Amino acid sequence: MQVKTALSRAEDRSLAASTDFRKAREDNDTLQRLLDQYKKDVDFQKKLREIEMSKKHELEIEKRRLQNEALSKEIEARSALQSLERVKDSHGQLLGDRVQLDDELNALRQHAEVLETQNMSLHNELERFVDTDTVVRRELDRKPIVDYIKAKNNDCLLYTSPSPRDLSTSRMPSSACKKKKKKK
Repeated sequence: MQVKTALSRAEDRSLAASTDFRKAREDNDTLQRLLDQYKKDVDFQKKLREIEMSKKHELEIEKRRLQNEALSKEIEARSALQSLERVKDSHGQLLGDRVQLDDELNALRQHAEVLETQNMSLHNELERFVDTDTVVRRELDRKPIVDYIKAKNNDCLLYTSPSPRDLSTSRMPSSACKKKKKKK
């Protein structure tokens, strides 16, 4: 019986060892599954960190690009603002120039009106002068008087000139010119 008991104890121990072994194996399988799950979780965490780092890097690049774009837009806006200020200044100056030119134009128009009035006055005065000159010329026309005096002198010369035969005597006394004057 001792053998049976020992055998029974050995079987019990074998059975207990087999149960412990099974339990250990199950625990080992559970641990292996947990370890596999842990490795998967670690790999997943690693991939998440890589994705996160990649996204962070992409976001950083996008942030820099947007900052550069914003800076470029700000520079463009400042340049446009400066151009606008220059245009405003130029526009103000042009408006001032325009006012000055309008004033000059009005002054020139007034001057032209004054000159036109003076021109009309001078034209009228010239017409009066021409009319007066025509009247004076008509009234002081000396040609008929000169022709009359020449004819008179010629008549006197005819009678008072010496004869071709006698150079010392004239054909008509000087009193003949006076008589001839009276006849005319």
